[in-house]
Amino acid sequence: MNIEKYAGVTLLFIYRNNEGLSAVQQNFITSATNLKELSREAALIASTVSKDVKNGDCTYLGVHDVFEVNGPLKQGAILGRSTLWSYKNINFAKKLLKPKTEFWIYKSKSKRPVKQFIAEIVFLLPSPIKYSDRRTIICNVLIESLTQANVYKKAISIGKSQELREKLFKVLFQFEPKLTNELIFIGIANIKYVYDKVGVGKCFEALSKNKRSVLSAKKLVFPIKKFSNYKF
Repeated sequence: MNIEKYAGVTLLFIYRNNEGLSAVQQNFITSATNLKELSREAALIASTVSKDVKNGDCTYLGVHDVFEVNGPLKQGAILGRSTLWSYKNINFAKKLLKPKTEFWIYKSKSKRPVKQFIAEIVFLLPSPIKYSDRRTIICNVLIESLTQANVYKKAISIGKSQELREKLFKVLFQFEPKLTNELIFIGIANIKYVYDKVGVGKCFEALSKNKRSVLSAKKLVFPIKKFSNYKF
């Protein structure tokens, strides 16, 4: 299986307009292969974002996080993942699921012409892995669909696929692919719109933090050297 690896980066911006000030975390994909390249690409992206703001102004504060993206950048790509080490059995993992009516795509008033979506797909890694290594994993997976109506069905199908399990297991362990059958598909925790587009240099997700001041927002920014242990 061919897995393309990219470095994802979360950049923090302050937006000011007639409604006030808001801090926004925006997730981008870069082609960086080291921290120096990542810092340079982040600065270029930030410059572009600031120039594109039409109503109000935008200030780039810095890097909030660095995360792994596993392509190819098409349907089935893993756009980052999170691990819950205390969720070690199915009952705990199922607590992350919610009714379809609570998914962002059904609650959002946005009528974006976007045909790309992000599904938060939940897996459990149980035994025979030793107990201390058992965990629940949430993968942000790219779903492509011409209509919103088919997104959930596609997310379920991809979540249950052997291909996604093999990709995730290879990313996590890079050995013993036969144990991919031990990755249990739990369900879909959420589905949301891609913010702009999935691609290098593009913002695929934006989260507003609604900070009341620039000072409080800056507490979410870290020096690039903090991510020196990230494996490109």
